[in-house]
Amino acid sequence: MIARGASTPAFETAFTSISFGAPDASVFAFTPPAGAQVSESALPTDALTGRPGPGTESAPAGAHPTVTGSGWTAVVVIPRSVTPAAGDPSGTGSAATAALMRATTTVTGSYGSAQLLETSLVSVLLLKDGRTLVGAVTPERLEQVAAGLPR
Repeated sequence: MIARGASTPAFETAFTSISFGAPDASVFAFTPPAGAQVSESALPTDALTGRPGPGTESAPAGAHPTVTGSGWTAVVVIPRSVTPAAGDPSGTGSAATAALMRATTTVTGSYGSAQLLETSLVSVLLLKDGRTLVGAVTPERLEQVAAGLPR
């Protein structure tokens, strides 16, 4: 994948061989180190949102990210119910969040005021109402999608 404005790939993958057969079960075997105590337990909630995890109950309508567009114009819209708050006591609102916010610029449009993070690979638009738009697209594309979102 070559980033916008770059002459070399941001990352590339190559294979020396590939097999589409099912891997042997032994590949997934786990042997704990000597003296280790192992216990298994179910994770009852989604670690990011604190809501019940997948399959434990139906999520309310509009609680899941959606994709607008396709291919290189695709934008993921993450609803406010999924996006962690900056001051979240779970630790997601941290010094890293503050540093990330310092890297953004303020933009405005028919969607209101938002914070924009632009890199050569991805753009992120953080709307004031808590929704987040992400894509390997230009900031203009994110703003176009934001303008079409219901208020």
